[in-house]
Amino acid sequence: MLFRSLARDYALRLEQEGQGDPDSDAALAATAALHITCFFLGELTTARAHAESLLHRYRRERHQRLAYLYGFDLEVMCGGYLGHCLWYLGHVAQARPVYERAVACAREISHPYSLTFAMFAAGVFAQGLQDVAAVRELSQSLHHIAAQQGYPHVALQAEFLGGWVQAKEGQAQAGIARMQAVMSARRKVGSELSLTMLLAIIAQLELESGQPDAALATITDAVQRMNANGERFAAAEVLRVQAEILRRKSRGAYLEYPLDGAPEDLFLRALDIARCQQARLFELRAATSLCQMWRAEGNRAEAAGLLEQTLVRCSGLADSQDGRAAHALHTELSR
Repeated sequence: MLFRSLARDYALRLEQEGQGDPDSDAALAATAALHITCFFLGELTTARAHAESLLHRYRRERHQRLAYLYGFDLEVMCGGYLGHCLWYLGHVAQARPVYERAVACAREISHPYSLTFAMFAAGVFAQGLQDVAAVRELSQSLHHIAAQQGYPHVALQAEFLGGWVQAKEGQAQAGIARMQAVMSARRKVGSELSLTMLLAIIAQLELESGQPDAALATITDAVQRMNANGERFAAAEVLRVQAEILRRKSRGAYLEYPLDGAPEDLFLRALDIARCQQARLFELRAATSLCQMWRAEGNRAEAAGLLEQTLVRCSGLADSQDGRAAHALHTELSR
């Protein structure tokens, strides 16, 4: 777990250097480093606390200049990741204005790279809400800024979002091919952060478009990377998608699974991880997928009970697409 040990050690050293003046440049940099580290390790509540602490202490007139030292504005960066934390923790209504503020802040300070960071974060959020129009608009804006400023990494982000839009609009093979090309380009330059989640998004699209073998290969890559680098913020979602793929592939045929590797085992592991992380979004998705499997197996009462308990814990997601899907399934199971 090289990522886990080195990242935390570095962040803690920065924190020690910043002790004494909580508003100093070093203290803010330490808080930002701890926030990012905790986020990628899946410590979402701690990451949220670090982000909120930094945003409370950030003074634009004093700290904005750090954007030219680190390459991005700390206020914008923490705003984007705070949006992710709130969303994953199940607070959709709170997350939306945080993403919007991050984009607005980046525009106000006229820092193009920070703006692209905030836009891509908002784009991932819009993907999760299945808001195709919003993702299309953000993809186009990112393409424009990437071409104008000469940002190759941002061009890849724009392509990923654009590929997703294309897949959702009925051109699955072409859209997925664009997204996979982005993954290949990022692997070549060693850009590993968030790949596990992005690969899970692609695998889900591949499964939905009738490509279970390709989906399994993609999600296997995500699992291997997650195990190798210690990235854990999307662990529950990666395992849920893996379980869903295996469940679909096993229909009508007997498959031998390794110990604890059957679909039900993976769904239950995803549930456990999400609950430990308090990641209500991923808990709700895992519970919904598991209950769909139980329904198909005739375990309707058990499925209804689990989903009812989960919906109570995940009430902040009631108005999201994930919440509506879970409520619809629960209503069906309760008849």
